[in-house]
Amino acid sequence: GDALTEIAVAYQPGHPLAEFDTGPMLIGCALWQWREPDPSQKIIETVLDGCTNDNDRREIALQLKAGLAADARWWRRQSPARFSLAGLRLDGDSGEWIEMTETDCVSALDPRGEDKQASRCFEASHSERNAIQMMRANGVRHLENLLPDGLPWPAPSSLAARKELIRAELEHSCRALSARQSNDTKQDGRPQAIIDGLARRYDARIAATEKAANLRCLLLRGQGQMHWRMEREVRRLVIHRRLMFPE
Repeated sequence: GDALTEIAVAYQPGHPLAEFDTGPMLIGCALWQWREPDPSQKIIETVLDGCTNDNDRREIALQLKAGLAADARWWRRQSPARFSLAGLRLDGDSGEWIEMTETDCVSALDPRGEDKQASRCFEASHSERNAIQMMRANGVRHLENLLPDGLPWPAPSSLAARKELIRAELEHSCRALSARQSNDTKQDGRPQAIIDGLARRYDARIAATEKAANLRCLLLRGQGQMHWRMEREVRRLVIHRRLMFPE
């Protein structure tokens, strides 16, 4: 979000920043991650439309859910979430924001000293807030440039290979269903109506399986309203240095 939290910290003796001569620090943490499409119930019903048998509908729905979950795991392996950390400190002499190392950023966010005693945190005072009022906007803009933007889209060749795997799974499932259909609809003395009903049931299952595979490929293409979206979560914190108050 855009909120900028401000606190004051008096670091314990032995803390890496306890003897470090610095003014207020501006720390930013950003998390980039993918959010997979969430097919609506209407879309799922479209996949199951031809299935009238409740057991078939449940089975196809579970297969679709498992397939979408597998695609989501694959996508995140191709382009995993990214966490970034950046910081600036305000130079008292020049009034300019100076970049901090990642080690210093981590130290600033960890209030423990060498003896693992916690430093003391306070609400930032009115005067402390006013001290950087004029430089705040410039610092936030500078910080934004230090936090990397976006995540890579999976390579087209990887997407194509994934869709080929889904199609291969589809072909295998359809062959298995066709073989079961052929076996279950043999003329073995049962009434023709029962045999015809079984044939229609298998045809519906095969059609639903094909629709489920097509839906998975459609979501991997990322077209239309159903597509993968990048989400960015940002936290910004101003840390004002304050001397340790006596007990």
